[in-house]
Amino acid sequence: MPKKLNASRGFYLMAIAHTLAVLTQIEYSNRQPPQKLNLFRIKNVRALLIYPVFPPTFWSYNKILELVDRQVLLPPLGLITVAAILPQTWEFKLVDRNVRAVTEAEWEWADLVILSAMIVQKQDLLDQIQEAKKRGKLVAVGGPYATSVPEEVQDVGTDFLILDEGEITLPMFIEALERGEKTGIFRTTEKPAVTETPVPRAAVLSNASFAILLSSTAANPEPKRPLNYSKN
Repeated sequence: MPKKLNASRGFYLMAIAHTLAVLTQIEYSNRQPPQKLNLFRIKNVRALLIYPVFPPTFWSYNKILELVDRQVLLPPLGLITVAAILPQTWEFKLVDRNVRAVTEAEWEWADLVILSAMIVQKQDLLDQIQEAKKRGKLVAVGGPYATSVPEEVQDVGTDFLILDEGEITLPMFIEALERGEKTGIFRTTEKPAVTETPVPRAAVLSNASFAILLSSTAANPEPKRPLNYSKN
């Protein structure tokens, strides 16, 4: 084949390849990014933290609390620590159901419902998950009970199981939300150092009515003044 024809053929092949490349680039640039949950496109997520009821037992100290004019033995330290680990741009409301019920306004306000419980709180935990799902809320659950028997919590509609050590699995949960995921189970075998746990976000306790004197120096060598959560 003459050299002139070879050169022409090569020119046309290069032109076709260039055109295809340009068309591919235009098509790619016109594509929309994967859709995420509308809720988590914004930084200001409204998270409702719910601590389930302790049924009356010897260890609930009901009669002793009556004598000292108190409502609960201890505030939910686990949930206010969760509030410290989650993004600080989020809004938080906390309801301890040992003090009062969740209001309809609080259900309506929430974008996301987060619960934590021990096995003795099992029944109210399951009930509150179902109440949240009736209202179309995303539900995330952690704590000792969910970690021990995750299938029981999942069976009633829980969307996210944040199990084991929250200092490690909560960041996994946040990353999943940022990717637009609607369900997930997050586990770890690692044990974080107590000194790495953030100071509990005690400010969220203003959204509930606690009656307890709490003094703690955990993970802090310098003693602090007791926190007084007086009854409203």
